[in-house]
Amino acid sequence: MDLNAEVGHLWQASQAWIPMIMEYGSRLLLAVVTLCVGWWLINRLTGKLGALLALRHADLALQGFVSNLANVILKILLVVSVASMIGVETTSFVAAIGA
Repeated sequence: MDLNAEVGHLWQASQAWIPMIMEYGSRLLLAVVTLCVGWWLINRLTGKLGALLALRHADLALQGFVSNLANVILKILLVVSVASMIGVETTSFVAAIGA
């Protein structure tokens, strides 16, 4: 077994894979960052929404319902957006949500 031939083969294989890893790796990294920041921001916004409803003396059941509904809707939109960023066709997701 020739070590130089193995190293040469690995070098050629890496030259083919590096551009693909750079392209999809950056997309994936951006999608993960967007998901984390978006998730955190949605939690903060829905928490503020619940506090605003409490400040306005809304019914407790209404406070929970509106906050949770906004939370779920925004997180679904975030996940669909992140899936689109990665390259997943989101047309079927949007159609299923709209149905």
